[in-house]
Amino acid sequence: MWTYQKDAQREAEQFYHTVLAPHKPSAPIAGPVALEIEIRWPYPKSHKNPSADGHWKVTKPDSVNWVKMFEDVMTDLGFWNDDAQVCLTVISRKWHNTPGIGVTVEALQ
Repeated sequence: MWTYQKDAQREAEQFYHTVLAPHKPSAPIAGPVALEIEIRWPYPKSHKNPSADGHWKVTKPDSVNWVKMFEDVMTDLGFWNDDAQVCLTVISRKWHNTPGIGVTVEALQ
C-alpha cells in the first residue's frame, strides 16, 4: 500500500514538473507571493448529474496535502526561492466536465 502511494506521488510530481516547466518565470519571484489554484476533477461515472459544472469536490485528496506537493514542485522549478514566500493561497476543488488545473501566481506588494 505505501509503495503504491509513494509511486503515485512520484508520478504526480514528475507530471507537474513537466506541465509547469514551460511556464516558469525567467527569474524567481522575490518577496511575498499569492497562489491561486483551481482544480477541476472529472466527474465519476456514478455522478447523477454530470451535465452541471462546478459541484464542490469533498473527497480525497484533501487540498492542503495536494497543494504542499504542488508548491514544492514550483519551488524546485524556480517560480520563487522558497515556498515560505507563498503568503496567500486560494484553492478550489470541483467536479467539472472540463477537468484540469488553473494556476495563477502573483507577486504581492
